[in-house]
Amino acid sequence: MECPESFENCYCVSLGTNKANDYAVFLRRAKDGYEALIKDGQLKEFFPQRTDSIEYPRFVKQNPRVVAVPEYIPVSIFENDVWKEYSQRCIACGRCNTSCPTCTCFTIQDVSSEDALAYARRRIWSSCHVDKFSLLAGGYDFRVNYGERMRYKVLHKIRDFNLKNGRQMCVGCGRCDDVCPEYISMFRSIDKICNILKYSQENG
Repeated sequence: MECPESFENCYCVSLGTNKANDYAVFLRRAKDGYEALIKDGQLKEFFPQRTDSIEYPRFVKQNPRVVAVPEYIPVSIFENDVWKEYSQRCIACGRCNTSCPTCTCFTIQDVSSEDALAYARRRIWSSCHVDKFSLLAGGYDFRVNYGERMRYKVLHKIRDFNLKNGRQMCVGCGRCDDVCPEYISMFRSIDKICNILKYSQENG
């Protein structure tokens, strides 16, 4: 989908996720519907009214918000007091997770058939913020505190995933900022980490 203009809480330009060339179908909203530009030839039959003369996609070039995610985030940030603030504010509703286009956490559940005579073990979409997500056998839950859950989410998006895959998991869409009932901002969380690391470097 074409996105030529920024939304209020977007910071995709800062993260380099505002442009895309690797797509199968490009869609642009038009006066009477949508225009389509097809890259995958196998999909052309599903768009009989398409036009292939559509101009190249327009991408947003500037956001109201600008952030620079640190290239290196030390493990010491785990113990910083910044996460205590989220323990007092976050209500662990999981809305930030369910609105995120890159959240993929799941849990395992035994799901019964309609007649309850058979069960199948399946992966169920879940959220790192909700209760019992990190519950282990024996009843041990190592992320009971809501601030610890927020820490896991934020650092997984901008640190852990990057260490493993060489890119940020957060795309800067701002959807989690839009839906949080407690006005907790992923953007401001990243910004706080930047300021903490900058202060640490300047003061040894």
